[in-house]
Amino acid sequence: MLRRPPSRLPATVELTVDRVEDPPIRVYADETHLQQMVLNLAINARDAMPDGGSLRIRIAHVPIADAGPLAETSADAAGFARLQVIDTGTGMSPEIMDRIFDPFFTTKPRGQGTGLGLSITRSIVEEHGGHLVVESAPGRGTTFTFTMPCVIAEMESNEAAAPVDVRGHGELILVVEDYQPVRALVVAALRARGYQAVAVADGQAALCEYDRHRTQVRALILDLDVPKCSGCDVLRTIRANGSGVPVIVITGRVEAGLEQSLDSRSTVLRKPFRVADLVDHLSRQLHARDKTDALP
Repeated sequence: MLRRPPSRLPATVELTVDRVEDPPIRVYADETHLQQMVLNLAINARDAMPDGGSLRIRIAHVPIADAGPLAETSADAAGFARLQVIDTGTGMSPEIMDRIFDPFFTTKPRGQGTGLGLSITRSIVEEHGGHLVVESAPGRGTTFTFTMPCVIAEMESNEAAAPVDVRGHGELILVVEDYQPVRALVVAALRARGYQAVAVADGQAALCEYDRHRTQVRALILDLDVPKCSGCDVLRTIRANGSGVPVIVITGRVEAGLEQSLDSRSTVLRKPFRVADLVDHLSRQLHARDKTDALP
């Protein structure tokens, strides 16, 4: 996978994968998201080694007795799975390391990076109840260590309780946000979690796109303060046309009573918010709508 697009590791980068074959390491995880995480880290490593180098991926089991402080985060005796992505690249200064997970922060030239890769990676780690540590120094390369709880083999049984599924399954989400960095971050996060997304920057465009995709749109993520037609007017128009589509209102407003002024199919998420919180709100709204639709 790492030799194919979008990673495109050049021949000058030596790739080594160390993994445990037996006994197998079992985790409960989204395969696509973990692949996205590894790709993001591999792309960063590639760009940090313009003249070539070594990229090593290590996968290992960490017994709970050797997990140190991590052992306090899980009572599961199965221990932890550890995945490390190690490069021999240029490394990072402490000042850069403090900002690498900030959305849209990048040290790459304009047009060569969005600054979203590591932000999305951290969100994926949080989704999986994992822990991410970065070690780096100028001229000494970088190591990302991702640790997540293992699961016991019995969880593979059909009788085991199924975890709550918070991933998307291709649902179309309309995003209305005039600030381009936030709009791009939300769209990238939704697509990374299995949703489709249509994004617009003003209220008039929101109403046009909603009319165009009326039968496909499953939810709206709606900023209240958008030009041409406010978010409140967009919501009012949609409801006046009889739509019960779930709406997540994202806003930096602090006035009291905003939640009470909305209908029961709308919820408020205050800025600044974490991507994980947005996805949780979205999954809850869609789940509630599905249950309502299923009622006789």
